[in-house]
Amino acid sequence: MAAEFGAELLLRSLYSGLSGVIGTVLIDEFHHVARERSILDTLLRESRVAGRIVGITQSLSDVAPSMLANFGYVLVGNSIHPGDLAYLGSFYPDLQRLVFSLPPRVFLSLREYLSSPKGVPPLYAWLDD
Repeated sequence: MAAEFGAELLLRSLYSGLSGVIGTVLIDEFHHVARERSILDTLLRESRVAGRIVGITQSLSDVAPSMLANFGYVLVGNSIHPGDLAYLGSFYPDLQRLVFSLPPRVFLSLREYLSSPKGVPPLYAWLDD
């Protein structure tokens, strides 16, 4: 509870300074602060001109669809979480199978997948040095 309060306070201070460039904000465990009708919801909608917000969570279904719609990119890795697979299957049934079978460190761009020709998934690999 204290961590959520601190995160909300920090996000409010970022929001008050939106007239300038805020750069990139990285939020790990994004689902802890990803509530609809919060300052983060407002910040996501209005921050594109001032910077970027990177949200990291282990489960896509923990984030409200209205918040996901405000991200330019949503990268999805391998998941066996029933809520995630059901959410992805609501777009296309084959998306469930694809995400379930992704190898480690390979990610699918959800937005590019939904707008690309079927059969050509836009995949990104995280490579070690």
